[in-house]
Amino acid sequence: MNRLLDSMKISRTQSSAAFYILIFIIVFFIIALITYIAISGRNVSLQAIQASYPNLPITIILYIITGVIIFMILLMLFNSQYEVYFQKKNTNGIDRTLPPHTTFWTPATTPNPQDPTNLLLTSDDFPMTGPETYSMSLELLITDTRTTDKFGPYRHLVHRGTSDLQSFIPNSPGSHPKGAGDLNDGLPSQMNPGIFVDQFSNDLLIFVDTDPVGVGGQAYRESVRISDAPLNKPFYIHLTVHDRLLEVYMNCRLAATKLLHGNPRAVPNDWFGRVGFARARAIVQNMTLWDSNLYAIEIRNMCPGINFAKNLAPTSAPVCGQN
Repeated sequence: MNRLLDSMKISRTQSSAAFYILIFIIVFFIIALITYIAISGRNVSLQAIQASYPNLPITIILYIITGVIIFMILLMLFNSQYEVYFQKKNTNGIDRTLPPHTTFWTPATTPNPQDPTNLLLTSDDFPMTGPETYSMSLELLITDTRTTDKFGPYRHLVHRGTSDLQSFIPNSPGSHPKGAGDLNDGLPSQMNPGIFVDQFSNDLLIFVDTDPVGVGGQAYRESVRISDAPLNKPFYIHLTVHDRLLEVYMNCRLAATKLLHGNPRAVPNDWFGRVGFARARAIVQNMTLWDSNLYAIEIRNMCPGINFAKNLAPTSAPVCGQN
């Protein structure tokens, strides 16, 4: 929303500049027309004025005035295609230095590089200022999304939140049945965010738990869906959350936007990659975190070539629900 408002401010600035230029040209022509009529009414010619004021370079003055008018017209045409500013340009955060960030889960640091699972990043590794503003990026390779379970669950890729998926055994006593959006569905009790593969397809689901806004509000488990994620082809996922706005980018292009109903929840600041009984048959690597929001123009340049090892062999959920 802030970016939309900033864009509107810039548009108003450009429109005002073009308006003032147009007013200047109109006023100039009116003055010139009045002067011409006054001179014509007195039967005074340019030759007579030149004779009265021999040192006045009238011809040069006329050339200069004509040149100024042509320049103003060309400037208006140019400004309709490109941004021309007549005052100091506001950066709007775009020309800032890229905020500090740290990359984790690089291929050289994860155990079992052919099939890295149970990836963990604790709060001490990357403290976060708050739950409502952050950004992350991830390199993904999904190899297979087929399933034989007609009731789910969601396949886990990455989430920040509670650790209950690590030790949960499906259909354990006291757990909610499938369909309740709980542990039996492969979802942790709290997450902000959570990235999962759909239960039945190669769609991606991005979840954000939110808390009520104001008195009498309601908590939500909010989500956006990215349809038809690539299979057997590496790609980037970027998330940025700020001002209750969730933006999801795939390969540095905006794929989904959601205005959250509630405030992003302050979940435990621990990150988990491919954990639990329903981990996705995929590879996650090079997760980068920012303790701030990112702008689209910054994310646009964050997708260099992705390098995955040639001998990868990701597995899906283990037998009998064991990690």
